[in-house]
Amino acid sequence: MQTGHFAAAAGFYVKSRAANPRIFITHLALAAALAMQGDLDGGKAELTIARKLQPDANSLAIFRDRPCTANPVCREATDKTLLEGLRRLGFPEN
Repeated sequence: MQTGHFAAAAGFYVKSRAANPRIFITHLALAAALAMQGDLDGGKAELTIARKLQPDANSLAIFRDRPCTANPVCREATDKTLLEGLRRLGFPEN
């Protein structure tokens, strides 16, 4: 998704979700990919599932202090794609 290929990313996440629907990050990433394509309803549905699977992951703060965020290039790409998609869905910053 960080390359901006949101439709391809969404397809990958749909396959991943089918293989194991209990992985919270798959639903979260799918939500963001759908939002970046303009499918806010689909994104909100996936975000709801992600929040049910991991209720304590309730803001973008969960992405701080992750290994990727230590790398400025990765951090910028994540912010422009995954985090931007989640922001479009109203996912809180803190």
